[in-house]
Amino acid sequence: MGDLAAGSIPLADHDEDWVRVAASVKGMSMRAYIGNAVGGTISSEKPVLESLVRYAAQKHGLTFDEAFHRLRTKKSGDKKPLGEPLPDFPVVPEMEEKLNGLAKK
Repeated sequence: MGDLAAGSIPLADHDEDWVRVAASVKGMSMRAYIGNAVGGTISSEKPVLESLVRYAAQKHGLTFDEAFHRLRTKKSGDKKPLGEPLPDFPVVPEMEEKLNGLAKK
């Protein structure tokens, strides 16, 4: 199981207050509550994320596994972890919009 230090995640003061309240009401530590929240979000978004990784892999001439690994091990500030896209790749506007939306988050 991975380990993410929840204390290093910046939250607005009011969000932190609500996380504290939610954790207390549910009888959980903040760490457990945040872990459940993140895990639940990833689980619900996994089908969309998988389709985006598959699209990005095809766009860059990679296998799904290669793209997943590069994105997972991406270094901070690395603007192009997948490399350059294929020059003749048929861009799908809906997928590009979703990818750009994720990049802005």
